[in-house]
Amino acid sequence: MLSTDCRLYLPNEGKRVYPYQDTYRKYLSQVDVEKFIFSEKEKEEEVKKEEEKKEREKFPLFASADYLECLLREGECLYIPPQYWAFSRNNSYACSVEFELNNPGPTKGNDSKEKEKERRKAS
Repeated sequence: MLSTDCRLYLPNEGKRVYPYQDTYRKYLSQVDVEKFIFSEKEKEEEVKKEEEKKEREKFPLFASADYLECLLREGECLYIPPQYWAFSRNNSYACSVEFELNNPGPTKGNDSKEKEKERRKAS
């Protein structure tokens, strides 16, 4: 069966999901959730336990972060509300599409290169 495991961490869990501190990745978590919560059948038990232990030591607050969990099946989709932290793991082949609906696009004074070329030609 085609399916995807999903977790949504609440917006107020920002400190517990350990976001990157730089501007470009501030909405991304440093936690490797896969190592933290999911076990791979191919990995040997000792290797898996050691990786999980290292991840828990590195990010101790993550284990106490509140989240919602669901399983998406073939043909289903999930709306992720603004400011939620999301993690998903495909259990089979999958395709995902992501839109940032609140992105205002270029700001005034920061137009695209094409518009800049047109402006130069006109002057």
